[in-house]
Amino acid sequence: MKKSKKCLIIASALFILFSAFTVCVSVIDVRPAGYEGGALGFSSLNLSFYESAGSNAYFDKASDAFMIIALIVAAVFAAIGAVQLIKRKSLFKVDTEILITGALYILTVIFYALFEAVVINNRPGAAEASYPSSHTFITMTVLLAAAITAKRRIADKKITAAISVICCLVSALAALCRLFSGEHWLTDVTGGVILSAALVMFFIWALALTDEKKEKTEKAK
Repeated sequence: MKKSKKCLIIASALFILFSAFTVCVSVIDVRPAGYEGGALGFSSLNLSFYESAGSNAYFDKASDAFMIIALIVAAVFAAIGAVQLIKRKSLFKVDTEILITGALYILTVIFYALFEAVVINNRPGAAEASYPSSHTFITMTVLLAAAITAKRRIADKKITAAISVICCLVSALAALCRLFSGEHWLTDVTGGVILSAALVMFFIWALALTDEKKEKTEKAK
């Protein structure tokens, strides 16, 4: 089986899992337990974890910092794409990895906007959309995709290994800090992790698909 097909199967399975989890959060053990009596799914689990973990302002600030790092990384890739577009005067001449990365960012923004409009539940302490945790899925998606792209574009394996470790570490810390900050429910962060995993796998699938098409074209010459 081709790599692209395997990646597509995994990505689709993760997206189905995220969709199913979202439905479950919307209908299972729902009761007025959120901010000012807002509906909260998996309320027993979420409240139990929230009461045990509590809230921490330092973790909240740390998760904000990780989010800023991810946005800076996204801005760097956007700038690279813009420079290539200006110099090469054609969108189709921009590097494939950059175009696919741009598509990933657009998809990430769409999901962010969607769940801002369709509110599943509110934050523990504010009447704001809480599911999925945007800090979690945006930070993880941008940084993990950056690690993958760096591995493809940088020849030095030591550098790419270091970048991968840093990106994975920051992604994990972002999710954990958001979880223990008290700004989200357990299911919010869980949903964010699953959504990010699905988006990153679709990203890997797109890269694998383009690689296979390129290889096929070169063999045909």
